[in-house]
Formats: sequence, structure tokens, C-alpha cells
Amino acid sequence: MNAYEAAVEEIKILLSRANSALVDVFLRLRIVEMEGVWKLQGDHAHFGDFLKKNFPNVMGLEKYMNGISAIELYGEELVRKVGVEAAHAMCVSAITSSDERRNKLVASIQAHIEDYGVAPCRDTIRNIVKGIAPEIQKPHKTTRSILEIERLRSENNELRKEVKLLQKKVKELEGKLHKKRARAVANA
Repeated sequence: MNAYEAAVEEIKILLSRANSALVDVFLRLRIVEMEGVWKLQGDHAHFGDFLKKNFPNVMGLEKYMNGISAIELYGEELVRKVGVEAAHAMCVSAITSSDERRNKLVASIQAHIEDYGVAPCRDTIRNIVKGIAPEIQKPHKTTRSILEIERLRSENNELRKEVKLLQKKVKELEGKLHKKRARAVANA
């Protein structure tokens, strides 16, 4: 193994340790939460206050909840491989609500690890998720406005057609009414 390969391998090992250590942090926080240790000071209204006061630049309640959800859904082993940050991208409801989709995601991540020797990053996981659940991908804001304009134009055209048909129907009915009035006057 040359110096380049050795450096890459060493960095992969260090990153793996960092991911694993962060999972340990989340699991320890879960114990603190579940055992109520965070309440012992008495000046925290909820667990989020405890996190904010003691770890303000590291973790908030949302990040904690997302990490714990990932661990519960996918297991410690996989979250240790991908890291808590990347695992958050795996917690999209379109994936988590379907065992089949969750299994496809896990298989895709495992295939990536086999192919590259490392877990996919958060952006790669997001792309995998979009491939499994394409309905979650919203078009860009500009594209959404263009699509909305197209929809409104189409709706406007349909309404114009409907107005023309209704105007024609009104003329027909007015003609019939005029004839009936004329007959009524003639018969009177």
C-alpha cells in the first residue's frame, strides 16, 4: 500500500470512528432523556431546553429527534456507517412509511458501501431517496411558478369555453322565452 492509499484508508477509519462516536452521543442523550436526568437541575421546561442550554452549538431537539428516529428505524449499525447527519436524509416519511421502500434504501446504501468502501454522503442518500420516492421532489420555485401559470392559463381557457357555451344556451333560452311570450300575448 502506497502513502496515498494509506492516507485514504486512515481517513476512512477516522471518519467511521467519528460517525460511531456521534451515535454514542445520541444514545447517551436518549438515556439522559428517558431516565429524566435532564430534569434534576429543575430549570428546564422540556428536554429541548436541556439540549439548548448545555449543547447550544452542537444539538437542538430536532437534530436529536431525527438522530434517534434514524437509529430506531435503521438500527445502530447502519447509522454508525452513514453517520447521523446522513441518516437524517433517510427519515423522509415517503420512505419510512413503506417497508419495501425502506428495504430498497438500505440495499442501495449497502451496495454503495460495497462499491466505494464508504457509506454514501447525505446528498447521495437524498438522491437515492428521490429515486425510490420521486413524488417527494418538488420542482424549483421558478419552475413551480411557470407550472402554476400554465395551469391557470389552461383553466382560464376552459372557463372561456364554458362561458361561450353558457352564453349560447342563454340566447337559446331567451329566444324560446321570447316565442312563448309572443304566443301568450297572441292567445290573450
